Amino acid sequence: MAALRADARRASKDYAPEPFEQVRAAESRLEAEKRDLGRAIANTKRPPCTKKYSGGEKLNLIALIPLAIDTITDTGCKW
Repeated sequence: MAALRADARRASKDYAPEPFEQVRAAESRLEAEKRDLGRAIANTKRPPCTKKYSGGEKLNLIALIPLAIDTITDTGCKW
């Protein structure tokens, strides 16, 4: 019995997931992120766009480029 356990330990150390298994794991992580609670938690970490790119009294047109990118990708700041 001990020899079987030792073989099982060695086999588990040498195990590398197949590409298909890696894709499935990534899909399950994406599904978890898409859930409402996961989305709400992710949004709390992001700063609001109105404060992140506000230049105060000055008009900063260059700041519109990253603002547009963050808005399109929905990754940088939240609205």
